[in-house]
Amino acid sequence: MDEEMDDDGNLASFTLSTETAWSDCRKLFYLLSIKFNVEILFYTEELECGIHETNNEEGRYFDTSYLLDNSENEMSYYSSFDDFTKEIEEMTDEKPGKFEDVDDILERHELSRTINAYQIDIFYLQDF
Repeated sequence: MDEEMDDDGNLASFTLSTETAWSDCRKLFYLLSIKFNVEILFYTEELECGIHETNNEEGRYFDTSYLLDNSENEMSYYSSFDDFTKEIEEMTDEKPGKFEDVDDILERHELSRTINAYQIDIFYLQDF
């Protein structure tokens, strides 16, 4: 657990890391937030199931909004749609106007077997 103190010497944050299969610990996080009256922000990813979720809508702690999973190289995370589309354009010479265009572009350029694109889904802590 990581702890940070604010300027007044009060506990300001903590980090809780979990490892689970196929889903996050949302119910546990929710119960902890109620029990200790704290705000819990999470980011979860389960690559094989295509799960990429957060409740950090404002991007205060987890600023990832888009993800490219390139099975030949590595995962690339993007905080803005503009940065994400620049990467797609560099690979294909086509710039998507919206996220829903990305799969078609990758397919046309025969990249869909090795590259998967994801938009991080926003959920609320009580959504379990």
